[in-house]
Amino acid sequence: MFFIKIIKNITNGNVEIAVLVDKTAKRASNIYPEYYCFDIEEDYWLVGFGMDDKGLFRGMDSVGYLNQQIKLLWKLNTNFEVTL
Repeated sequence: MFFIKIIKNITNGNVEIAVLVDKTAKRASNIYPEYYCFDIEEDYWLVGFGMDDKGLFRGMDSVGYLNQQIKLLWKLNTNFEVTL
């Protein structure tokens, strides 16, 4: 909300928000995007298209998710390998 107020003050105009993915599961603020490609109600950890996990999966040309079992193994074992 802070950045939206700053941008509105600078531009003296309307500010609209566009996002690739609108994750509604753990929304921490009352900011709702006007435009989005996908909406996800589940609490998935998304990867791909610049979203990553510990630097991995950022360069994927698609969006995917890591389930909780993979995330748990990832946290417990730093040598855990994921093959795509």
